Amino acid sequence: MIAVRELTKLYGHTPALDRLSFEVRPGVVTGFLGPNGAGKSTTLRILLGLHRPTSGEALIGGRPYRRIRRPLHEVGAVLDADAAHPGRTARHHLDCLARTNGIGRARVAAVLAEVGLAAVADKRVGGFSLGMRQRLGIAGALLGDPGVIVLDEPVNGLDAAGIRWIRSTLRSLAAQGRTVLLSSHLMSEVALTADRVLILGRGRLLDEISVADLPVRGATLEDVYLRLTGEAAEFRAVPR
Repeated sequence: MIAVRELTKLYGHTPALDRLSFEVRPGVVTGFLGPNGAGKSTTLRILLGLHRPTSGEALIGGRPYRRIRRPLHEVGAVLDADAAHPGRTARHHLDCLARTNGIGRARVAAVLAEVGLAAVADKRVGGFSLGMRQRLGIAGALLGDPGVIVLDEPVNGLDAAGIRWIRSTLRSLAAQGRTVLLSSHLMSEVALTADRVLILGRGRLLDEISVADLPVRGATLEDVYLRLTGEAAEFRAVPR
């Protein structure tokens, strides 16, 4: 499970996160939505140990990411589709990740096949389309067979078949009892994929929604999102 508790991040005097708290439970796909500047990327970076919070904590399985001894076995994440070096082949990229966490080559071959890249496994990543790089990133996230999956904009660059594939993959992972957190700007895709949705604005949690309850509200996810964030959109430069 993912637990974010009273998470605050200041850049100078500017709050990127303001006492943000939420949980992401196993067995469901949780969508993570918010306008530009809402704090989604900052939250994910703190969760994955890339940034330090000003106060509060972000825990995975009850521990901060930095204390997880073999992280690929517990957490699979994609924050940037261009993380792989363009001069490496897809297989070499995954082999390097696997060696750092004691994962064998058979697993590398298995995830390459799972994401549909087996036929281009020995091609250089620099020649891949954005959709192919997204698939490679997801292969890396699945490499250690982790219980927690965190993906930021995973359908960018994917064609219709690829979008359907990632949707099916995420729902299958959740059905296996894994914890899945999906950040995206594609409202329609989140509505089709997620079971629960967290909506952020100005670094705070505005609402937590069950997608199944939307018909009862007589509204679409987009309707609810725009109503909640209409006054929460804030465009500002936040250092990385």
